[in-house]
Amino acid sequence: MKKGFIFFLMTASYLLSFCKVIVPNQIEYCGMKLIFSQGARIQIQKYVDKIMENDLYFYKMIEKASLKFPIIEDAFRYMGLPEDIKFICIQESGLKGDAVSSSFAVGYWQFKDFTAEEVGLTINYLIDERKHLYRSSVGAAKYFYRQYSKYKNWVYAVTAYYTGTTGALPFVKSEYVNSNSMYVTEDVHWYALKAIAHKIAYQNYLEKTPISQKKLVPFPTNGETHLETLAKKHNISVSELKYLNPWMINQTLPTNPISYYVLVEGNFNLSDPYQLVFSKPLPIKSQPYITTNQDKFVHANQKVLIDTSSVNTYKVEYDSYYYIQKQKENQEIFQRLSISSDFTKLSIQTDPLYSIEFFVVGEETLEEISKRFKVSEKKLIDYNRLISKNLQKNQILYLVSPKKSKIHILVKNETLNEVSEFHQIKLEKILKNNQLDLDNLDLVENQKIYLRISKPTFEKKIIYKLPYEDANQWITHEVKQGETLNSIAKMYQIKAEELKNINFLPNFQVKAGQILKIKQNK
Repeated sequence: MKKGFIFFLMTASYLLSFCKVIVPNQIEYCGMKLIFSQGARIQIQKYVDKIMENDLYFYKMIEKASLKFPIIEDAFRYMGLPEDIKFICIQESGLKGDAVSSSFAVGYWQFKDFTAEEVGLTINYLIDERKHLYRSSVGAAKYFYRQYSKYKNWVYAVTAYYTGTTGALPFVKSEYVNSNSMYVTEDVHWYALKAIAHKIAYQNYLEKTPISQKKLVPFPTNGETHLETLAKKHNISVSELKYLNPWMINQTLPTNPISYYVLVEGNFNLSDPYQLVFSKPLPIKSQPYITTNQDKFVHANQKVLIDTSSVNTYKVEYDSYYYIQKQKENQEIFQRLSISSDFTKLSIQTDPLYSIEFFVVGEETLEEISKRFKVSEKKLIDYNRLISKNLQKNQILYLVSPKKSKIHILVKNETLNEVSEFHQIKLEKILKNNQLDLDNLDLVENQKIYLRISKPTFEKKIIYKLPYEDANQWITHEVKQGETLNSIAKMYQIKAEELKNINFLPNFQVKAGQILKIKQNK
């Protein structure tokens, strides 16, 4: 083992030739064309220099990456994730399965226990799948995809991996959402710039590194639970088996199928034997960036062009087949449920939480809504994960933190998984609180979903009628401070009882900011 490492060092030394890697003007990253401003290039260059400053550490990391990247690549290919994300594993844990951060994030991809469970990883007294190379990589793929689905931009998805979805919002520019090219400035979050630097520092040298004779090969447990039996099968000690498989905690394993790793010489299939059992691929259809000029990373003796001009972005169709299928399924559901007697249509303003926990946007700006409800614009942006301050008519705006919301109103094509993530509440709890069956979901736009309280047993499924949804057919009135239903009725020469019935009001009380239908437009 020692001789092999010395040989590797000599080979790597020859390949590297102590060259300083210079950040180019543009690169391909996760299928995106990234053009760097001068400021971004300087910042990324600092990260690259830092990564490569310790030769011995850099060589060792190349050796680790040569051994472990094929497993991560296998997981990402199966899940549909761009392989460039693999370099973040070096950034997160130094490719160490037993890495533990100061905040108790664990494993190759530095998951905390609750996040690991969200992406389907098992943690118990026998195993910790955060330390399993393949399974934790599949979990990371799920988490990256969750962030990517918000922005359709891998740079922002990488940022959100570190900051969380809400924390990434200040760094998101709307013109690069759903774009396969981006002008990267120094304002991009440092974590994303550092992730790009890791690719630049390592990629070329990994491509040039000779393939090692020994490979980390996955084998199926086939129900075997004793580590001693597995170790004897490969003629290694139990301690060596556990060293190669830090996810093994005790001397026994669960009976559930799982793969384990052994260093073996020769040609072997490196695909995980249980990948079909663990997870389904993600609905990603990556749009490849086709380079027109040589954008390999350059060395110090090569000329670097300075290009700080902005890049013209254009939108690409994102996974069109998946969304066409989803839209077709949703349309069929909407048609089937539109005449269902199981649903009750009510004015959204009849809900007692209206204007307390949520509000439906009319002509107001974010600033006006902020002043009216005494909630800062920053909080409104965070609570609703807004990408810009531009609001749409009939947009539902939450006035409290998602963690405190009691109900959620479904928007078009929204899934319960998205609701679960938005409000950080388990899907099982949402299903239970709403008496829903995951295998037979009847969901429609504007349906009321209970989050932290149970739906009353006598209540049917409520569909809200939004105040502006039929604004063209109705003359409406926004209730001012101090106005009553009687005073508004007199203003329009209509009976208060009639106003109450038109607007599905439970009583004669109205609130400031409430939109009332008065009479139909002729």
